[in-house]
Amino acid sequence: MRTFEEQPLRLSYRAATGRNTTGVPDFLVHYHQEAGTPTHLCDVTYRKKIFENWQDMKPRLRAARAHAHEHGWRYRILTEIEIRTPLLENARSLLPYRRLAPNERNQVLLLSALLELDSPATPSLLLGRVSSNAATQAELILTLRILLANGLIEANFDHPLSMNSPICLPGRIR
Repeated sequence: MRTFEEQPLRLSYRAATGRNTTGVPDFLVHYHQEAGTPTHLCDVTYRKKIFENWQDMKPRLRAARAHAHEHGWRYRILTEIEIRTPLLENARSLLPYRRLAPNERNQVLLLSALLELDSPATPSLLLGRVSSNAATQAELILTLRILLANGLIEANFDHPLSMNSPICLPGRIR
């Protein structure tokens, strides 16, 4: 994922009652071009709500799907089944780091070492490559989290992040 937008647009559609109304999809996800994944327009809701309110929800969901199709995007309805995954836990753990600025010296050290490795590494391997000092490694972990949170280092966020997770420079995850 490259970026996402919350409540990115307002759609006009005809409701099940026959009146014209508007709806707002929950988010729009843009992916890195190298990933080959089209932009996703998404709505988030509970499965139970879909089943209980299908007739009322259907026109808005169809309007969102049509809008996505017109723009070459994909439309997805995400429920608690798709959301309560390692991806959500990884997002929750990294979100506070998005607002922090990395230590520039540590950023250069980590990115240079990762570039030298020229293949997916692990946080443990990368930290060991940069320093053998435990205190320095602890400081580097903060910078590593900031870089992961901001997409300057990538990982497969569909799996729980650990010190043994494969990490790499953007566009190199396999």
